[in-house]
Formats: sequence, structure tokens, C-alpha cells
Amino acid sequence: MSRRIHILGAAGSGVTTLGRALSEALNVQLLDTDDFYWKQTPVPYSEKTTVPERLIAMRQACEGRDWIISGSLMGWGEELVEDADLLLFVYTPAALRMKRLKEREIARYGDRIREGGDMYLTHECFMGWASRYDNPRFDGRSRKNHLRWIKKMGLPVAHLDGRMSVSQLTRHALTVLQHRSAFEQLDARTPILQL
Repeated sequence: MSRRIHILGAAGSGVTTLGRALSEALNVQLLDTDDFYWKQTPVPYSEKTTVPERLIAMRQACEGRDWIISGSLMGWGEELVEDADLLLFVYTPAALRMKRLKEREIARYGDRIREGGDMYLTHECFMGWASRYDNPRFDGRSRKNHLRWIKKMGLPVAHLDGRMSVSQLTRHALTVLQHRSAFEQLDARTPILQL
């Protein structure tokens, strides 16, 4: 049985962390969309790759193999998602997400994101963008748009609570995978697990 899983959610929701844990538990490669979406530049996350570049690189990495893709493919990677067996949507309340993001950014970049640092503006823009995820009027990557996109993709989806520990999230995801065949008879637009 193949294992092709797409894990998505807001920045700071725990998507990449869950991806790493599942990758280790299942011995399946993890591909994080940020590694394909952004060019390697001195100021990280400042220059995007083109959509064709991303898709070619991701297709090559996925070809003939099981995979877990963490991050958002909404609006550019639908053809990759069509090959998925399961979507895992991780929702984490805004206050917790923003706290995680702030801690993560400080740990990664330190003084570079403080006022006067070479990444200050990039960081401020990123945090402002991330804070709008739960705003239903925000037209970018938002909870509303993710849920609409998930429904449009028509694949089995498990909704997971990002407040849970990594081990709890991993156990829930593994349970869904283990019993996936029982869910294949359901309408794919119906969540198979709601937490």
C-alpha cells in the first residue's frame, strides 16, 4: 500500500514537525514545500522559485516513491496533491501559532530579525502575514481558503488539533493511515477524523 500524505495548515501550526515525526515513524521521505518554494539566498525566504522550477524539482523527488509533503501546495501544487492518498489538516489557534512562530524565528535568526537586522523587514512582513490566517476576509493562505481547497481536492482528509503534542498527533495520523481502507468507501469530501 502506498503512502503519499500531504500535511497542511497555517505557519506555526506544527505541520513540518508532524511531517518529520511521521517520516521517521514510517521511514518515508519528507519534502517540505519551503525547500522548493524559496531560493537559497543570504536573506532566507526572500526570493521565490518559479512554479515550473518547483514542480519539476518536487516531481523528481516524488517519482516512484512514497512521500510526505509538509506545507502548502494551494494555488500551485495541485497536480502533486492529486497523487496523495490522504490529507492531514492541522489547525492550531492563532495565539499558540504566533507564540511558536516568534520563538522559532528568534531561535533561527536571533539578532537578524531585530530592528536594524538584515532580516527585520522580512520577519515583520512574515509575522503580519501569518497573523491573518484566521481572518475570513484575508484572501491569501487562510483557514477559509485551505478548507475550500481541501474540499475541492476531493481526497480523504483528517482534521487534527495542533494543540496536541507531537506524539499524540503522530499516533492519530498513524491510526488514520492504518484504517484508511475502511474510509475509502466514504465520500472523499467528508472528513474521516475530526479532532
